[in-house]
Order: sequence, then C-alpha cells, then structure tokens
Amino acid sequence: MKGISRKILCALAILSAPAAAQEEEQEFGTLNILSLVAGDTPCEVKLSGQAVMPDGLKAGNTTGWFFIPAGKHEMRIGHPEFRDASGTIEVAKGSTQVVVVFLMPSKRIKVDGTPYPPDLRIRRYPAFETPKGFALKAASMLEEPARYSIGGKTFSFEKADAIDIPNWNGNGFKVSQGEKTLASISNREDRGSYYVFFAGNPDGTHLAGIVHANPIAIPKP
Repeated sequence: MKGISRKILCALAILSAPAAAQEEEQEFGTLNILSLVAGDTPCEVKLSGQAVMPDGLKAGNTTGWFFIPAGKHEMRIGHPEFRDASGTIEVAKGSTQVVVVFLMPSKRIKVDGTPYPPDLRIRRYPAFETPKGFALKAASMLEEPARYSIGGKTFSFEKADAIDIPNWNGNGFKVSQGEKTLASISNREDRGSYYVFFAGNPDGTHLAGIVHANPIAIPKP
C-alpha cells in the first residue's frame, strides 16, 4: 500500500439540531474526523443519525472542521468489513476536537480458533494553541509500544498518549516506519498546531495522517 498523504478540507458544515432546539440560541463545539482505516472502501460516519459525509470517509482523509451543537450525540462509524463503533460523545461548548477512526484487533475468537476481523474504534484529542507559530504532537493508536520516524528523528509511543515533537519550525517533513513513508507535510505549512496520528492495518503494516489542530473560534450570532 502506498504512503497516505494528508488531505485537509476547508469547508465548514453545521449539523442541524432538532427544530424545537433551533428556536433557541444554540451553543456549538467543533469536530474534525480523520480516518485511519486502510483500504479503498470508505467508512460511514453518522452523528445523531445524520451522515457527516454522504460519500463516506476514506483512509487518510478528514471531514474538515464542522460545527455541532454542544451536548451529547450518538456517533456511529460503519464499514462493511469490520465491526461498527458506536456510542455517545459529549461536545462541550466552544470545544475543538480531532476524532480519529482506526482499527483495533478483535478479542473475539471464532470456533476454529482464529480471530475475528478488527473492530472499528475512535479516540478524541483536543485541539491546542501554540505561542511559537508552529507546534506538533503525535499519538499512536496501536495497543503495543511503537517507534516511528518524524522528520528524520525516531520517537517511541505508548498506547494513545500524545507526545510533543519539539523544535519544529514549519519546515516540511516525512513520517516513516523503517524505509516506508507513511505521510508527509509540505514546506512552510500554515502557521499553527498539528497532530500526527499512527494506526495499524490488518496485514500488519502501518499508516499515518496529519491534521491541522488549531482551536476553532465559534462565530457569534
């Protein structure tokens, strides 16, 4: 599988609240959903029963930032090859979060002793500000410790923990595992904060995605 490059969509969308709630002034948070589910088949992403992207969300792509009414929402991530992820997420007023969709090896075992296909899972990470012009954090979705190269330097990751990648000044860099490039960022990107996320594939390979992670200001009515 070829290295997956970053794609950040610029459009903003608002998920509609129920009609009764729209009569009152709404408070919003902001989400950006990244798929790290390998393959050409997109994931189906629904919030409160509504499809976030009609054509689905493909590996290495994001939904782009969108506003969503503050409060609790049912989220469902579906894929024809893997077990769904579903549950309730709570969006705080004024919050900005990145949601990562990834695969986790199933703990269920078939009668023949082989494991079921991986399960879909999600994790959320808060956006963060930087006073330095550029800032970079990275996190691995893998259950076991992992090592990746970012800009030619190797970093060790524990499950889910986001770590700071120091001394980034906005120059382009590659993200790799061994000799394989997983993702890249071009020279002198927009100033601000970024995340690099890593995940595993059913075949034992890895992939990565890079997301711009500045907090989004909620427009006032």
